Amino acid sequence: MKKLSSISLALLSMLSFSALADTANLEDLEKACNASDGTACESIAKAYELGTNVETNFDKANIYHQKACELNIGVGCYNLIQDKFLQNGVNSPKNTKKLKELFNKA
Repeated sequence: MKKLSSISLALLSMLSFSALADTANLEDLEKACNASDGTACESIAKAYELGTNVETNFDKANIYHQKACELNIGVGCYNLIQDKFLQNGVNSPKNTKKLKELFNKA
C-alpha cells in the first residue's frame, strides 16, 4: 500500500474530523475512543487542537493523537510527529528513534 503524502494525510484528518464533529458530540467520541475507536480518538485530538466546542489544549490533543496512533490510525501518528516532536526539535537524540517508528506507522 502506498504511503500517503503529508497533504493527503492532513486533508484526510480534516475530513474525518469534520464528518464526525457534525454527527457526534465530544462525550460520544470519548466513549468510542475508550472502546478502541482510533478515528474517534483522532477526532477528539483535532477538536482540542482547533478549539472546536472545547478550549484549545495541545497537551490533550497530543494525548489523543497518541491513542489514535496506538490504534493504527496513521493520521494520528502523523499529527503526533507534527505536533509533539517537531516542536521539540527533530534532531534531538531521544526523538530520532521515536520519529522513525511513528513515520513507519503513518
